[in-house]
Amino acid sequence: MIIRIAGQEDAQRIIDWSFANREANDLDPDVLSYPLTEIFCAENGKPLGYMPAQLAAVLESFAPNPEATEEEKNAALYNLADAIVETAAKRGIKEIYFIGSNEEVNSFAERLGFKKIELPVFRLKVGK
Repeated sequence: MIIRIAGQEDAQRIIDWSFANREANDLDPDVLSYPLTEIFCAENGKPLGYMPAQLAAVLESFAPNPEATEEEKNAALYNLADAIVETAAKRGIKEIYFIGSNEEVNSFAERLGFKKIELPVFRLKVGK
């Protein structure tokens, strides 16, 4: 099996196969045009499958000062998120993920424009 970065010669096949499998793969077609997306191809004498991989930002847990008021915590969270969005945009990152475990912070994320994803989220730590 050979894994390579897809080239221009793969473009139509990527589109065709992605849309042929859209019921199973839930492709967001915007991802294909993100500047930090690379599309990998698995082949064994012929292309067997493609997988886009994009660089995204993932917000980690919010650690507020235990002595801060709710208003101060909300202001800090809002300003932190705003700075992270701005930094992501400057770096060419097109998506930011937030994995919420706190209902208050989850509600705040939704007010900031985050959309809840009804799909399982998996994590792989690299280099450990």
